[in-house]
Amino acid sequence: MTSALSMGLQQQSLLTDPQIHLQNGEIQLTGSSPQAGLLGDVNVIIKAEAGPDCKLQLQAVSATVGPLPLSAEMVNGFLPIAEQAISEMMSSSEQALCIDSVVIDNGTMVISGHTSLP
Repeated sequence: MTSALSMGLQQQSLLTDPQIHLQNGEIQLTGSSPQAGLLGDVNVIIKAEAGPDCKLQLQAVSATVGPLPLSAEMVNGFLPIAEQAISEMMSSSEQALCIDSVVIDNGTMVISGHTSLP
């Protein structure tokens, strides 16, 4: 997941050296971000869950650059890229997948679902 997300974030120039940690029901995204010519350490905590539309839904719980809150624009740039990276990893089948649950712990994320009729 780190590789897929890293490529997407670097193409958008949002984050350099992104790392993903999966613990305690959360996705922790860390890296560095160029802000006004300066590099700042970024830490974004994301909750993942199955949405009512059978799709993965991500929500930022907290987002900081150093000690300061991260701008909504930057957070809104991360979430769609992360959702797309995860969705692309799951799309090995031609059938649509309906996500039933998401469990994150000890470095793993288990997404359970079923195929939906076309």
